[in-house]
Amino acid sequence: MIIRPIKDADIPFMYDFVEKAFSTAYVSDGNEPNYASESRASASYIKDLEHVVEEDGRVVGDVILSKFNLPYNVNALLLNIACIDISFRNKGLGQSLIEVALTKAIDMGYDVVFVAGDPKFYNKMGFKQSLEYGLKNTNGYDDRYILCKELRKGALDNISGPFDFAI
Repeated sequence: MIIRPIKDADIPFMYDFVEKAFSTAYVSDGNEPNYASESRASASYIKDLEHVVEEDGRVVGDVILSKFNLPYNVNALLLNIACIDISFRNKGLGQSLIEVALTKAIDMGYDVVFVAGDPKFYNKMGFKQSLEYGLKNTNGYDDRYILCKELRKGALDNISGPFDFAI
């Protein structure tokens, strides 16, 4: 099994992969494959930060990160999609996949990453509720699930207030 950057040849297969992976996810609204495609088509998408897990020549995991406009002087990212094929879950692959992408993000100079996700999963990787940093979304999302992680220690020091979490 290898974790590698996405290749152009992978992209035509990603819609079906994301759809299948989220069909068995703990939390899903069914729109994730469209959201992943829209994320890739967005001007905020950073191809160098999309990574996949490959096993025997097929993709079994995907993570997408994009630029995120935080209204403060912070170089921020949004973790758009993270998914693993059901037969490869609970083996630490999702966490490893995200950590590889975040390491690349640190190398590229990013300060913080945000995600709307399950705290039970993301807290293990050092994500905290944005409220712990004094940041509250203005979109009416349940703040228990709006999480962030400093990629550069102290990046969120002395920052607080509202922010638009339009995803």
